[in-house]
Amino acid sequence: MKALCLICKTVLDVDPWEQAAFSCGECGREWNSALAIKSFDELSKKSGKDDKHGLFIDNGVLTAYLGEYGDIEIPSGVREIGDKAFKNSYLYNKVVIPDGVARIGDEAFLNCEDFREILLPDSVSYIGDSAFSRTFISGVVIPDGVGKIGKETFSGCKYLRSVILPDSISSIEDGAFCGCAALRSLKIPRNVSIIGASAFEGAGILNIVMPAGIKTIGDRCFKDSALRSIALPYGTESIGYEAFCSCGSLRSIVIPESVTSIRESAFEGCYYVSRVVASEKFRSHPAFRKLRNATKWV
Repeated sequence: MKALCLICKTVLDVDPWEQAAFSCGECGREWNSALAIKSFDELSKKSGKDDKHGLFIDNGVLTAYLGEYGDIEIPSGVREIGDKAFKNSYLYNKVVIPDGVARIGDEAFLNCEDFREILLPDSVSYIGDSAFSRTFISGVVIPDGVGKIGKETFSGCKYLRSVILPDSISSIEDGAFCGCAALRSLKIPRNVSIIGASAFEGAGILNIVMPAGIKTIGDRCFKDSALRSIALPYGTESIGYEAFCSCGSLRSIVIPESVTSIRESAFEGCYYVSRVVASEKFRSHPAFRKLRNATKWV
C-alpha cells in the first residue's frame, strides 16, 4: 500500500501486515504505518487523480506523481508543478509541460535519473531550487521571464550539454550547474551581476562569456572546472575564495583594474597558467603566489 511521509512528503510502498512502523528512506523519520497510509488516502481524496498518468492535481497544482515508468504529458489547466512533485520518480525520456504552467517548485524533478527531455513553455516564470538536479536531461531553454537560476537547479546533471539563458536572468545562485561535466560553453545573460558559490564547480565548461555587469564571482565558483581561459570585464569587483582553484586547463587570466577584492586561494592549483593580464599591484597578492612564474604578465 502507499504511505506518505508527513515530513518530506515522499510516497512509499508499505506492507502494514508486515511492518507496523517504517523509516522513511528519504528523511529517516519513523512513522506508524497506519497513520502514514491514512495520510496518503487523504491526499488521494482531496486531489484529482489523472488515472492516465498517475498525477495528483489539486486546484491547478500538480502535487504528486504515482504513475508507472513512461513519458508524461501534463494536462492543460495545471498552473504549478509543486515542490517534490516528481522527486525520485521513474520517468522515461520526456515530460511535456503545457502552456499555462507558471511555477516549477523546489526539487520538483530531483533525482529522476531516466528523465532526459524537458520542454518549458513561455508561461514559466519561476524554477525552484534543485528543480532538475541529478536528472539525465541533455539540454534546456529557459523561458524569458524567469528571473534567476536557483540553488542547485541543475546540479549533478552530468549529461547536460546545452543551456540557453534569457536576459531576464539576474543571478545564478549557489551550485546552479555544479557537476555538469558535459556542459562545455555558456553565455551568461547581460543582466547577471552575481554568480554564486560553486555555481560551476566541477563543470566541463571550456569557455564562458561574461557580461559587462558582472560584479561578484562567488567562492569556489569555477573550482575544478575545465576552463581554458577567463576574461573578467571591467566592473568586476570581487573574486571569491578558491573561485578558480584547481582549474588544470586554465592558461590565460584577464583581471580588470576594477577588482578590489581577491580572496586567498582564488587561483590555487592553476599550475599551467602562462599568461596573466592584470595590474602590477596584483603580482604580489597571495592569490597569485603560484602564478608568479607565468611566462607573461601584461
